[in-house]
Amino acid sequence: MDSKPVDVVRPLLFLSVALYAACLTQTAFCHFNDRMTCESALAALLFGALLWPAEINTGGEYGFFSWWANVLLFMGWAALWFRRARWAGLLCCAASLAVAPWHLRVEFHSNGWTGGRIVSHDLGFWLWLGSMGVALVASLFLPRRNVLQPGMQLFFPWKRSKP
Repeated sequence: MDSKPVDVVRPLLFLSVALYAACLTQTAFCHFNDRMTCESALAALLFGALLWPAEINTGGEYGFFSWWANVLLFMGWAALWFRRARWAGLLCCAASLAVAPWHLRVEFHSNGWTGGRIVSHDLGFWLWLGSMGVALVASLFLPRRNVLQPGMQLFFPWKRSKP
């Protein structure tokens, strides 16, 4: 009996998009400057696009990297949809790495003028990370063609692959 491999990339892609959509309905993080304030993930997505240039100019060091993780994730989803294994893996990995400074960071500038100490990451943040993780796992399931071909030709030039 001939078994056909199961395609898990599209279901994982849809799961990643569903986790991202779910994160937008939740609180992403809470910060404290003169009082406790919690920010929704949707507000962080929308206003992060407007505020990242101000963040660079006013001394915020890593907040703009975290916002760009969204763009990298969207491009990674497109690469997954069109089954571009190398690009999907690179973009999803870059999105995950762009969030790494957010874990280390305790201060941020929320509107370009006032700062705040992050006291907790809430469910929206963790769903956002989960969305990136699922997209990264999905990129591992894409078939890779001719991954070792350049290296094989470099070390074994007499062994040519058939076109």
